[in-house]
Amino acid sequence: EEVMAVESDYEILKYYWETWRDASGKLMKDDYVDYIRLLNTAADLNKFSDAGEMWLQPYRDGDYNTTDFVDDIEKLWNATKPLYEKLHAYVLDKLKRIYKENIKEDEQFIPAHVLGNMWAQSWENIYERVKPFDVNITDITEDLNSQIQDEKEMFCLSENFFTSLGMYSMTKDFRDNLVLKRPGGDKKFICQASAWDFYDTENMPEDGRFRIKMCANKTQKDFIVIHQQMGHTEYQMSYSTSPLVFRDGANPGFLEAIGGTVGLSVSTLGHLDKVSSALNSNTKLCNTAFTLEDFATQQEQHVAVQSEKQINFLMKEALSKIAFLPYAYILDKWRWDLFNNNNEDTNFNEKWWRYRLNVQGISPPVQRYPSSDFDPGSKYHVATNVPYIRYFVAGILQFQFHQHLCNVAHPEENIFDCDIYGSKDAGAALRDMLETGASVGWRQQLKDFLGSDTGMSAKDILDYFQPLEDYLDDYISNSSLVVAWKQDSVDDYMKDELVDIPATVPIVVGVVLALMVVIVIVAYFVGRAREKKKEEVEERGGHSGEQVEMAVNGEGSVHINSSPIDKHNP
Repeated sequence: EEVMAVESDYEILKYYWETWRDASGKLMKDDYVDYIRLLNTAADLNKFSDAGEMWLQPYRDGDYNTTDFVDDIEKLWNATKPLYEKLHAYVLDKLKRIYKENIKEDEQFIPAHVLGNMWAQSWENIYERVKPFDVNITDITEDLNSQIQDEKEMFCLSENFFTSLGMYSMTKDFRDNLVLKRPGGDKKFICQASAWDFYDTENMPEDGRFRIKMCANKTQKDFIVIHQQMGHTEYQMSYSTSPLVFRDGANPGFLEAIGGTVGLSVSTLGHLDKVSSALNSNTKLCNTAFTLEDFATQQEQHVAVQSEKQINFLMKEALSKIAFLPYAYILDKWRWDLFNNNNEDTNFNEKWWRYRLNVQGISPPVQRYPSSDFDPGSKYHVATNVPYIRYFVAGILQFQFHQHLCNVAHPEENIFDCDIYGSKDAGAALRDMLETGASVGWRQQLKDFLGSDTGMSAKDILDYFQPLEDYLDDYISNSSLVVAWKQDSVDDYMKDELVDIPATVPIVVGVVLALMVVIVIVAYFVGRAREKKKEEVEERGGHSGEQVEMAVNGEGSVHINSSPIDKHNP
């Protein structure tokens, strides 16, 4: 995954893309067939039509059923799809300029391996190659590496964000048992960042047992991930005084959305400027008296440069947030289809690439087998049976949450510039929702928090990226780009399971056939010679007294041997 993030060579990326899928997903295909059968059996025993319906139960809410939820997901995708298609057209055009020898001028699909991510689910790692303007935006990675000694200091900065809102400090148990690095030795360890609630029923939240586990690096990306994971921990702490049955998010997407909401504030250029100033000030970051309010943001005097930085920032966010939506949308749609089909058609890989091509406009860098390859199995959430639609829901809700909190904290600011750091009013509004946990239906919670009955809506995410969409419209028009791509092209990228002959096989077969022809010809003439000699002997009333033997040596040469006949050998 790290290679895919930093490497740019087309062929090297192709090698790692294909090798990882051969070493992971391909090996579990047969097990996945069994898995579908078993999961559907479990669903049937629990009175569900299939495992897909069972997975969707957390989104039921009163008379709002799973069909209503799936319909809402379709509406949300259709609302955000035009922006994604414009982003796709822009990125494809930029990549054609970089990979002139590899991506044809009339190509409509983006090869999956050149987007900076093993699964092409988010594209922020290619930001520097496709950014609109040659101006730099704040990135604190270098400051983190040069100014902090321990990754725990990033957690102190994250904790400070939440305490500035009037939310919980992390517990002593949390700090003492925080896992930030892969353990030594032969221990198996999953580096995927995760927040854990140990369901302490004896202590209050301030003394409860909560954990974050990840392999943290001193990068801006992990700095933001730490805030997102601590957002999950704050959620867990907030509802931890509820009965056990209610100690959960309002729905799986809510829990993920809280982390994303925090990330939208932390990733603003203003917030990162303050963090950069703090890192370079020799201030003790883990001091309880520390506050970012003591540090100023960098003020850009030139209006044009400020506008270019704004578009660059929104492009980087879109490469992460907008590019991710179709992937989060199709991963579970594909699995719902498999559950519904119940192994009647096991061309799982063909179904997967049909979605990726039609919805994402992404193509495999090499042809794939429709059945024996199993590319989605290379994704952690598929291999470990984690439903994924929660991340699509979170991708929408986080912008609704962020907009509301910004209306409370800084109603005059643009949504993409808003940082709620230090707003006790925003913190109180957020905490009220988090404390509810799963004790109230999620649609009612959303209505209470937003103060309106809009439900899940794409309006706020589209408002956030409106300046970028205006830029993309101009770029596409000026470059005469075609937006969108042809549908139902999956057959062009599939190999025939029945015919896959290596290039050397026809050569070997040809040589063998040639040798057989030579042998047959030689045998024919040898046989003719023997018959002729036999006829001559019979005419004279005798026989030759010799036995003719023919043999073919290992090099393909024919040797003929004549020897006296042993009259005693039958």
